Amino acid sequence: MSPFVPDINSPVLSQFSLQGKTVAVTGGSGGIGTEIVRGMAEAGANVAIIYHSSVEATSIAASFSDTYNVKVQAYKSDVRSAKPIADTINQIEQDFGHLDVVIANAGVCSRFDALDYDTESWKAINSVNYDGVFWTAKAAGEIFKKQGKGNLVITASVSATLVNVPQWQATYNASKAAAMHLCKCLAVEWAPFARVNSVSPGYINTLMVSKQPAELMEKWLSMVPCGRIAQPAELKSCRNRVSGQIEAKATFPRVESSPGWNDVGEDGRSGVEARVEVVSVRATSQSRQSEQARASPHGHVCTKGILAEHVSLTLFTTRLTSLGIQSVNSLVATLLTKTSARHKHTIMATFPNAMLLAGKVCAITGGVSGIGRAIAIEYLRQGGAVAVNHLGDDKSTELFKSLKADVPKDAKLIGIGGDIGKPQTGTDFVKATVSEFGALDVFVANAGVSVFHDFLTTDEKMFESHLHVNTRGTFWSVQAAARQMVAQGRGGSIIGVASISALLGGKQQVHYTPTKASVLSMMQSAACALAEHKIRCNALLPGHTRTPMSADDLAKPEKLKAVNERIPLGHVAEPHDMAGPAVFLASDMSSYVTGAQLLVDGGLYVNLQ
Repeated sequence: MSPFVPDINSPVLSQFSLQGKTVAVTGGSGGIGTEIVRGMAEAGANVAIIYHSSVEATSIAASFSDTYNVKVQAYKSDVRSAKPIADTINQIEQDFGHLDVVIANAGVCSRFDALDYDTESWKAINSVNYDGVFWTAKAAGEIFKKQGKGNLVITASVSATLVNVPQWQATYNASKAAAMHLCKCLAVEWAPFARVNSVSPGYINTLMVSKQPAELMEKWLSMVPCGRIAQPAELKSCRNRVSGQIEAKATFPRVESSPGWNDVGEDGRSGVEARVEVVSVRATSQSRQSEQARASPHGHVCTKGILAEHVSLTLFTTRLTSLGIQSVNSLVATLLTKTSARHKHTIMATFPNAMLLAGKVCAITGGVSGIGRAIAIEYLRQGGAVAVNHLGDDKSTELFKSLKADVPKDAKLIGIGGDIGKPQTGTDFVKATVSEFGALDVFVANAGVSVFHDFLTTDEKMFESHLHVNTRGTFWSVQAAARQMVAQGRGGSIIGVASISALLGGKQQVHYTPTKASVLSMMQSAACALAEHKIRCNALLPGHTRTPMSADDLAKPEKLKAVNERIPLGHVAEPHDMAGPAVFLASDMSSYVTGAQLLVDGGLYVNLQ
């Protein structure tokens, strides 16, 4: 099956639109689930709320239907058994005419010592959190396979990858870990016809959490660098992101919104495991929300979140709301659900340009070719002022001229030459950016080099050239950017462009892969170091991407064929595939995301596990 070729000229936010889509959400009548449903409806989807015992589901459906002018209907079911949920999913397809997205969100939690569990208490947790996810996925998968397209989003938890303290909840954690691994497996198995991703909330202010003892809440807050627990609405954008086209190359991305633990990762845009940690969050205070509401022509304030109840992406929603889009949480879910499998790979559709970076000043190293160029173009399209660093030689100067010719004449774009591996270059680049545009809000450490070479014959010059740009260049330029952001006192977003190679070995990359691993580790540590200044730091990990650096290697037909066969989505990425994720990390959509690694590899990493 040949891969679908996306329209690379359409705006990135078109990926958020769910107009005409049908979305089914289990556990959709309370907490995070309700915000997911709201977010989907805000993005234009028709939504089926699947509930078990709620007395409010029908009234919620009626309210959302009237408010957002879409079809919202409630269905009573039981995810714990195969037949009831299959009957419900099939009925939804029949009632709505088709089914595009299923969000397996139903879940329960308990706190018991492992030695206190018996058969019934164990079953009470796993029958919903794992069995329920499996039977929901199976019912959805049968329809997706018949249709040839579909999108499954699983609500996991930060607890799937760490051990919560001081409370003990081994059974719950294990059930969420099982659900997450199921997501990985299905992402690979279903790659020909569906995208599968998971979202992992951290501590979210749901009814379940709010009932916990005060001393327990205080302990949790003491471990969260951001110093707060997220609101459910902050997760909407995450679900929309995974449901829509912005993650068209993501399958099994685990998007995790947590309070600041650093063992997070996102692998792939297909089978991606993206963990959104809250080490440094650009939190939206009530006063700032009021400011944004006043500044908005519509007077709306949205929450921007990845997981409506476990992650704080309130700023993203706020930004979208100010543009007339009621919620971002729905947007993320929309994104996850909008794009189908590899044959339906749509990176950019036709959603109105929401100008997510309006008023922001962005600086990008290595910004005149490949991934850096694509990010620069999209940042400009989203309303940002952009400064790009390049080497400063004749070739890179010509590349900058070419970039400038490809954007509108009134675009706010400057180019600054200099060897980014030298400490002074990063400082000068930041100063020039601030001198031209007055501030610095977003910094993308993208400059990098990669030359394939045999390990046994690698000499000092080859090794040093990679260390000089990839590691030293990232460190010194990020430090310069961070100093400026701290001085400004209003936070910021720093993105380090690492690579899938930060997680994998490479036969002819012994001199290269450690430098990209250093970028990933640098972003994780910087997230901890800069959280108190409201500076978020995240890593973007591209998979195989067709750039000038990889052109020669991918020009070999046998090599390209072998690479494509290993990628569940069936094709290597183009530079523009990285632009959407880079906008997400730069914008207020990801205000509760820090210390995370966003793997954009078409599912390659999970397929190799």
